Amino acid sequence: MEVLASRAEFKEYIDSYNRSLSNYPAAATKFSNDMKEWNEKKAAGTPDLPKAPQEPMGSSHVKRLSALFNGMINPLAEFRIKGAIWYQGEGDAARYAIYRTLFPAMITFWRKLWGQGDFPFIFVQLASYQKMNENPEDTPWARVREAQTAALLLPNTAMAVAIDAGLEKDIHPPFKQLVGERMAAAALKKFYDKKIVAEGPVFKNLKIEGSKAVIVFDNIGSGLEAKAVKLDSYELAGGELRGFSVCGEDKKFYWAKAQIKDNTVEVSASEVSKPAAVRYAWANFPLCNLYNKEGFPAEPFRTDKDEAAGGPINHLAVGKPFVCSAPNPNNAKGTWGGITDGKLDETPAALFATDSSKTFPKTVTIDLQGAFSLSVIRVYSSKSGATKTVDVQISTDGTDFSSAGKSEFKAGEQSVYEIKNIKTKKITHVRLVFPDIWEKVSSYPGFNMIRELEILDK
Repeated sequence: MEVLASRAEFKEYIDSYNRSLSNYPAAATKFSNDMKEWNEKKAAGTPDLPKAPQEPMGSSHVKRLSALFNGMINPLAEFRIKGAIWYQGEGDAARYAIYRTLFPAMITFWRKLWGQGDFPFIFVQLASYQKMNENPEDTPWARVREAQTAALLLPNTAMAVAIDAGLEKDIHPPFKQLVGERMAAAALKKFYDKKIVAEGPVFKNLKIEGSKAVIVFDNIGSGLEAKAVKLDSYELAGGELRGFSVCGEDKKFYWAKAQIKDNTVEVSASEVSKPAAVRYAWANFPLCNLYNKEGFPAEPFRTDKDEAAGGPINHLAVGKPFVCSAPNPNNAKGTWGGITDGKLDETPAALFATDSSKTFPKTVTIDLQGAFSLSVIRVYSSKSGATKTVDVQISTDGTDFSSAGKSEFKAGEQSVYEIKNIKTKKITHVRLVFPDIWEKVSSYPGFNMIRELEILDK
């Protein structure tokens, strides 16, 4: 419960539980009546009887908040721990945006509880499940898999991909030995210094060459391979890559032809003359078969993650107060103040903007309302406005600031500036400094605009 109470974005879990407690008396009465009726039908031999009614959430329910932790994890904290392995379930699929920060927060809390430093933590990416969709789709399970990768920013963590270890109709697939072998390989490499290949290809970057998108990967081992695999009842032939989709500026995805060339993957579709983004294994139950020759599957990914279509994001600074040295006069109307709202939309309600005066530098300072060690800072630029140079500064007291990194954005384009390996500890404030603007832009000239300042703690 301590983790859930630590941040505003986790409050949804507590509120939902409290609502269940308030509704419990009426829900318990209904459950009792429904259970009585069900037992009578069962005794009468009613055909095609559905499953028994489920007990409503209450203070003694096995799935109440923190029940598993208090019953199965917390009692172990008095013993020493070598490391942890985690097999992810599907319960957070509907809250994938919150999960991006909730899961790392849980890992951090466990490490604090044991007091043995950053002990190894290996987790399994969500396996495939549910009906295979014949068309490209955007699903909560794909989003959860993406959200899980945020935990890799924490020290001494590793992830085993299990996209090929699921079944359409069995939420508890039997392929645990395969998953265990992948976790063991990750442990041997990362925590026992074995010189082995222990993970599959991971997206590195995307290049557009005419009507083709060329994808470069890390962790290719001794080479990329389109592997012959059996995914439940589906058999994918070797040598033919499956699982890629591509879209143009209209953001409509089509299945793509994909081929391995010089350890990159070339992707194209007849419906898309100029690719804008690529997705791989992006579905609840994707048919995909990109591996390295050591037999490790490629990690699912998408390259459109910074678009507003990605939905809200949750991070340390969401909802935190900020002060701008040159505030936009429309802030009082609820617009142009969205630097910490968790939204990437290109709308007045979601964007942040300064005023349009010619006095520089302009600053916006976020009060984190606490002292944190940060793992990542991301500045999301807008295609609107005239933002040019952004200097990201950090402070441990709100008075003295030092630069953590500086970037120049292109006018009229969305992009992301990311800062990692932040060594300063106990950071209390993050500031963006705008020393200039682009003089000629087509949309909102004179204004420094940002979609979001995302901040993740360790």
